[in-house]
Amino acid sequence: MRKGRDQRPFRISEGRFETAVRASPRAGARAGGRAGLSAAKPIRFVVPFPPGGPLDVMGRGIAQKLQETWGQPVIVENRPGAGGGIGAELVAKSD
Repeated sequence: MRKGRDQRPFRISEGRFETAVRASPRAGARAGGRAGLSAAKPIRFVVPFPPGGPLDVMGRGIAQKLQETWGQPVIVENRPGAGGGIGAELVAKSD
């Protein structure tokens, strides 16, 4: 660990988080509608790290906000391994 580095946990302001969550469905609609929301299927939110860690907790918080904003179920799926590569590959190959 380097001396003098800021060791505070990562924090995002609530205003920035809300902006990102609200912009997400619009970005999908602008990308040709492929990311449109369907009431028939729950949204899979992939966290490429093991459950119980800080990134899992953050991912679950984001998923909860998405569910409240979109009014649709959001399922958190942990896919740890290969430094996040397994989860990234799953998302890249998703339909």
